[in-house]
Amino acid sequence: MLPVEKTERGAEEMLTHKKYLTLLAVVLVIALSAFALHFSVGAAPTAPDYSMEEIDAILAERGEDYYAYMILEESNEALHPIILEARWRIISRESWVDDDLNGHIEDENGNIIEIVPHFHDIFPADWEIQPGRSTY
Repeated sequence: MLPVEKTERGAEEMLTHKKYLTLLAVVLVIALSAFALHFSVGAAPTAPDYSMEEIDAILAERGEDYYAYMILEESNEALHPIILEARWRIISRESWVDDDLNGHIEDENGNIIEIVPHFHDIFPADWEIQPGRSTY
């Protein structure tokens, strides 16, 4: 009788250990899945991953104004290159001078025909002149 009891008791202990190991494995799989999901949600290409053709296509979907007037600091970081490109395209179509300067357009006789507005007179306060970009 004694060896039988030890065998049944050993089998019960082994079954209990298997249950704990199975539970541990399930918890690990869930934890690793949650960890992977946390770092993959919202993952989108960053600036170097966008080609100009991709940016053109994205801007064509909703228009430059849709992206340009988004609040950069509150937007998904992956949209920053799209937002900045949309802004640059709008900025490039207008005549303006830096806020520290004054400018005007003259006719052939030297008469002022137009005062050129300051940058922030025509663009929102959170828009900035992008260094290294030229409008011509």
